[in-house]
Amino acid sequence: DIDTGQAHRLLGLVLYYQGLGSLAFLAVRAWRSRSDPESRRAVLLLMAGMTLPLFVIASRPLLVLSATANPETLDLLAFAFDRSLGLDPSATAARFVLNSPLIRELALATYAALPLVVAVAFAMQLRQRERRPDSLVVFMAIALIGFPIYFLYPVAGPVFAFGALFPDHLPALPVAVDVLPGAPRNGMPSLHFAWALALCFHARNAGFRARLGYGAFLWLTALAILGLGEHYLIDLVVALPLVLVALALCAPTSTIYRRRALAAGIVMLAAWLAWLTWGASTFAGVGRAHWLPMVLTLWLVMHLGKRLAGPRL
Repeated sequence: DIDTGQAHRLLGLVLYYQGLGSLAFLAVRAWRSRSDPESRRAVLLLMAGMTLPLFVIASRPLLVLSATANPETLDLLAFAFDRSLGLDPSATAARFVLNSPLIRELALATYAALPLVVAVAFAMQLRQRERRPDSLVVFMAIALIGFPIYFLYPVAGPVFAFGALFPDHLPALPVAVDVLPGAPRNGMPSLHFAWALALCFHARNAGFRARLGYGAFLWLTALAILGLGEHYLIDLVVALPLVLVALALCAPTSTIYRRRALAAGIVMLAAWLAWLTWGASTFAGVGRAHWLPMVLTLWLVMHLGKRLAGPRL
């Protein structure tokens, strides 16, 4: 019998060679149609097909560097913030995910499927030919803004910070955490969640089925990254204004909504990082009142993001 690990490696190998074959096909198509009016479309498809694999390859040394450059992490602060909300979001999600083999496999598949989902979104956008933020450009913008924050606010995630204590034996509020050596400091903000949310904004113009599909992907992504112990809830909150900044920067035209979205996104992103850095001593005192700015952040991002995405079709 093939165990789960072997099945994952086998599936990954199949997808890897399928991807190489697809890139080769796109390269041949772009070369043969170089004098054709549709050549730009073929080149764009080739660039999209190359961008995502190259990004995945290039991100690996950066994640290794994040661990090397930041031997100490701020997981304790992120954990303290989540605890101030009156619950342990990651632990609660983990119990739901890890207690069911089927849900665990679904979470793992969702976590790994992001590049494929982004490629599908880009292909859909090429067919629609609408003037709105390019999904692939927004993807890269989120990465270019998010990766430096990893070094400014290094967080590994609860499964790396607490090990075997996660999710069922988390301490009340430890004075220190022992982060697994070599674990990437890619928790704050959650780029997985940011990318999934950006896709939802793009699906706004793609019809009901696309909105339903990408909406489900967003919720499954949130469940996966929390349930697998990769992120704290606050990582998802900080990802919200990051998406707004990226959408505004990549908007094809300058409008009053773009300027408002950019300014609001920058202010909210800076405010959250500042509060998480210098407000830690008052987390417990503020407690559940943290839900108010969290909900306000979500509302502002959704309101301004929809303005940038355009009317729903």
